[in-house]
Amino acid sequence: MLVSTDVAQMSDISQSSSTDLASAADATATAGPAAASRVRTVLTEYQLRVLRTCYAVCPRPDTATRDQLIEMTGLSSRVIRVWFQNKRCKDKKRSVNRQVAADFIPCSCTISFTGR
Repeated sequence: MLVSTDVAQMSDISQSSSTDLASAADATATAGPAAASRVRTVLTEYQLRVLRTCYAVCPRPDTATRDQLIEMTGLSSRVIRVWFQNKRCKDKKRSVNRQVAADFIPCSCTISFTGR
């Protein structure tokens, strides 16, 4: 048989656990989207020109070159590193697509469909 103090304790436990769950859900909802969404860096024409010029000379800049790029563009090391990674990936993808297009030999046979 439950005594009134037992009911009060069970009520306190269920309230505290629901409060804990609610606060955990709030923390997840607050931290989740905020942590997942970053502000996208918009590069100026000057910054793009500097990065493209450097990339044309050396697609894999060393630390000293990266430091010069940081000073010249005002961008963080991470932004510069990611820009070079993305640019190398895009160039590789384009060269593969060009190679596939060059290797493609169109079929010279004609296919005709006749109805019954």
